[in-house]
Amino acid sequence: MSYTDWNQHLTTLQEYCVNNNIQIVFKRGCQDGYTMKTQLIEINNRRTKQNQVYILLHEIGHHKIVSNKKLAKKFATLNEPYSYNLSNKILNLEEEVMAWHYGENLAAELGIELDSKYQILKAKCLKSYIDSIASSK
Repeated sequence: MSYTDWNQHLTTLQEYCVNNNIQIVFKRGCQDGYTMKTQLIEINNRRTKQNQVYILLHEIGHHKIVSNKKLAKKFATLNEPYSYNLSNKILNLEEEVMAWHYGENLAAELGIELDSKYQILKAKCLKSYIDSIASSK
């Protein structure tokens, strides 16, 4: 896909966010993430347009999770200000995997084709959570 295609996908996702009351901020050098309280997604605009699309899909996945009362309750402990024990690390990994899957489903719904680079980025991002779990005692 071309740079123009990825820009169009970003526009499509921005429109989706506007229609679902999700704020997006593209910042230079920020850490990508979703803030539950403000429903704000921050995307590092130093990433390639393709990776911005992929990360935005994932962060919208987090929004969908916390918007679902049953899932929000399940993952609520992850927002508590206490140390990350092994069970919370595993729960966090579960939420991360789920957010990537929600992103894949949204891409299909919006007609955004995902290639192997999506799976590679997903694996790279999830590896940091897996490494954290593996280093737990």
